[in-house]
Amino acid sequence: MVWDYALGCGPPAQPEPPTHSTAGTSSRAVAAIRIANGPISVKAKVVIEIDEAIEKLGLTQARADWIMEMPLRELTKLLRGHTEPYTVDRLKELLSRLSA
Repeated sequence: MVWDYALGCGPPAQPEPPTHSTAGTSSRAVAAIRIANGPISVKAKVVIEIDEAIEKLGLTQARADWIMEMPLRELTKLLRGHTEPYTVDRLKELLSRLSA
């Protein structure tokens, strides 16, 4: 097939590769927590540790929620910086479940 580039007729454009990565979720968690809560709090530091542990273990959120015994929706909210319903002790307990 002959393509007439002068008329704007050419081969179909190749889709652009994705510019985002699933790696580095910790930095997104940190950003979300800073936006939600201002300066980094003790709760935020524990949430960052949870996020890093999930990433280090190579877990999906769906697998991590099962290990942590919490609903996926709640884990997702937590990793986005919604720490209000949790005490520091509860967050540390969740972190310890990933370590066990």
